[in-house]
Amino acid sequence: MIKAASQASQRGAVLFVTLIVLVAVTLLVVMMSALSRSNLQIVRNNQSEQQRIALAQRAVETVMGDITHFTSPTTTIEVENTDGMQVLVSNRLCVRAVAAMGYSVGYGAMPPIDTVWNFTVTVSDPMTGGSTVMTQGARIRMMPDACV
Repeated sequence: MIKAASQASQRGAVLFVTLIVLVAVTLLVVMMSALSRSNLQIVRNNQSEQQRIALAQRAVETVMGDITHFTSPTTTIEVENTDGMQVLVSNRLCVRAVAAMGYSVGYGAMPPIDTVWNFTVTVSDPMTGGSTVMTQGARIRMMPDACV
């Protein structure tokens, strides 16, 4: 009789230990799943940030690649293939203009001027809610009265 009672209590202990191990493994799986989800969100946000930076740099190159963006500083700049992101390029602002060195006034013509311009590119990603702001400056030699 004593032997049978001791075997029954041992069987109960094995069941109890098995249930504790099962609960521990289940908690481990749930924590790993949450960690995986968090890592995926971090990667998604990092990828969005890299795309926004590349798009902002492309917008800067678009502006810098054409002098008419500075002779008509209020024109709208269009950037192609934005992948659903919103790109806004501010008006180009002439900050300073000084006479270019090494030129002489001759034949009634004014010497060119060195101008300094600033503009800002803002890229927003509606999917992640992130945005990137890039400010760019440019020094351009232009004809007189170009900096208005």
